[in-house]
Amino acid sequence: MPWQQTLNSTSPTNQRVEYWQNPGNGYSMAESPAKVVVSGRVVARGWSCDGTTYEEYARIVREGYAELPKT
Repeated sequence: MPWQQTLNSTSPTNQRVEYWQNPGNGYSMAESPAKVVVSGRVVARGWSCDGTTYEEYARIVREGYAELPKT
């Protein structure tokens, strides 16, 4: 199956924030690869079951996304 958008919202900084999952190939929705997309750009990748990918989505929805400065 192709990637499916399962959540979407707008951050306080007016960014479009989306949570995508890729079930199939033996993966259920609960255990599938996941990614967080902000204004069309993938900013986090992981698994639906790891908790951290969803937490990143939730954090960005609460606070907005800003790139870390390059050092």
